[in-house]
Parts: sequence; structure tokens; C-alpha cells
Amino acid sequence: MAGQGRTTLADVAKEARVSTATVSRALATDPRPDVSEETRRRIRAIATRLGYQPNTLAQSLRSGGFRGLSVVLPEDYWGWWEPTVLCAADTARAHDYHLLMHPIRGVGRDLVAVLSSLRQTPTEGALIIAPDVSERARAALSMLDLHYVLLDDASDDPLGPTVCARNYDGARRMTEYLIERGRRAIVYYAPDAGARFLRERHAGYTDAVVAAGLRPTVVFDPDAIDESRRYCEPIAAQLPPEGGADAIFCAMDLLAPAVLRTVRRAGLRVPDDVAVAGFDDERVALLVDPPLTTVRQPLGALGSTAIDMLIGRIEGRLPVDDRIELDTEIVIRASA
Repeated sequence: MAGQGRTTLADVAKEARVSTATVSRALATDPRPDVSEETRRRIRAIATRLGYQPNTLAQSLRSGGFRGLSVVLPEDYWGWWEPTVLCAADTARAHDYHLLMHPIRGVGRDLVAVLSSLRQTPTEGALIIAPDVSERARAALSMLDLHYVLLDDASDDPLGPTVCARNYDGARRMTEYLIERGRRAIVYYAPDAGARFLRERHAGYTDAVVAAGLRPTVVFDPDAIDESRRYCEPIAAQLPPEGGADAIFCAMDLLAPAVLRTVRRAGLRVPDDVAVAGFDDERVALLVDPPLTTVRQPLGALGSTAIDMLIGRIEGRLPVDDRIELDTEIVIRASA
């Protein structure tokens, strides 16, 4: 009889006093001529009594009916991609594909190594989230003998078909909202201007400020994304009495906690004295005090759209565009 764990093929074979190979043939969907009907009925009755559940994944792999897609998860530990992966999995399941996860961080491998490992994986295509844009990664992608779609490709020269949010439009609309609320000295705060999505957000902010006849103030801080950082001195220098900032627009929600603490340390109130806004609508946006006004990326739609795009390529239904940009949404909370 089976133990306390899941009933296995070996448990059924032991109870039926036959080999595991015989059990496997008896339980196969297609009747096998080398197993008598009487033996088949007896083994199936035993399997039902023991509560045996066949491993459909293993069966699919053996029969050639398995359809798999891979998701390569980003190196960093930001949580913004979690709802993206959940919706990607739902969409894949609706198309009868299994989704296989390939995390990079924590396994001692970089993107190049993970891409190389896909050659030994039963997968028909790959969704690569926030890919490394190094030359090594570019070379690895060019050698990947699979269909793939990138999510949030930050390179100027696209590495391949991409799905992303409308970063420029979201940043411009958030800046316009702050201006409509009476803010006249809005500081844009970012770790750098390097990645494409950051430059698009920077451009959206700048165009909105200039269109309103105001002066752009941009602070690039290479230490901005250090999550252990309590305060950010570059922002402190922009606050009264040293500076005249009445709003801080963070290029990513992840920057907001240190900004909020810095504003409070200066004896100022949020949002009465200084409004604070972000971009992404990550989980952190709801955890800070006050909750963060931010630009919401359509995280779930990014995942489902990317999987639809990937399956379309696998099945020969090529989309018109190699880059799909999805609309963002302004989410108003207490910080602005």
C-alpha cells in the first residue's frame, strides 16, 4: 500500500504484483496489445483505489504532446514582474502551453548561461523579462534557435520583438497632473539617464514642464536604487530652505521611500509642502506613508500580451509590429 505521500507508479506496481513498465502500459490512454484487457482492468482498479494520479507532464514529454514556453526572470529582486508572470501563465494555460520558469538571480548564472540552457529544455519559445542588453547577451540571443519576445527591452537598438509600457506618455501625464495641482518647481529624480525607459520618462517630464513655461530640474543619483538607503542628500539639497522644490517625481516607485524620509527630515509635510509621485505602481507604492501617487504600468497586460505575441510567432501568426506599447494609468493617492 502507498505511504503518507503521493501514490506513485511503483506503489501501484507493488500492489498489483507486476512491473512498473506493465503499469505504465496498462494506464496508457491508447490500449497496448501487450497488456491483456483483464490485466488492464485490474491495474486500473488498483490505481483508482490507491488514489494514483498520473504525471501528465511526463506523459506529454514521452508522447511528444508537451508544449512548453519559458520565462526568463530578471536578475534583480524588484517585485514588479510578479503580476506579469501570473498573467503570462494564465494566458499560456488558455492556449494549452505549460510555462517553465528560469530565474537568473540566486542560481549563480547570468542571462547568457540561462539562454544556453534553453537548448536542453522542452520549450518552443521564451519570454525574456527586462533582459540584459550587454553585447554578450545580444550575441546569445542571436544564437538562440527559438522564437522569443522581450518584455521591457531597455536598449536603443531592439534585441528583438518587444512589449513595454508607454513610458513617455505616462511621465508626461503625471507631470501635467502635478502642474495642474499647482506645483511649479518639480524635480525629476532618477538613478541615471542610461536605460531607454528612463530616458523616455525623463523626456516626458521635460516636455510637460517646458510646455508649461517652467524650468526642468533633473537629479541623477547613482545611489538612488540602494534599498537600504534611508535618506538621499541630492534631494535634500533641492528642498527648502536650500532649494525651492514643491514636488519630486521619482522615475521609479523604488526611489520613493528614501525621498519621503528625506522630505520629513527636512521638517516638511507630504503633500502639503512637497508632493511626491512615482512610476510603476509596484507593491511599495501602497506600503509607504502616505501611499504613493504613481503611474501604473499595465503589469498583467504586459505578460498576457507578450505570451499572445510569442504564441502567434510560434504558430506562424506574425504581428504587424515588432514593438507593442501599452497604455499607462495615473493612480492618485495621498502623496500628491
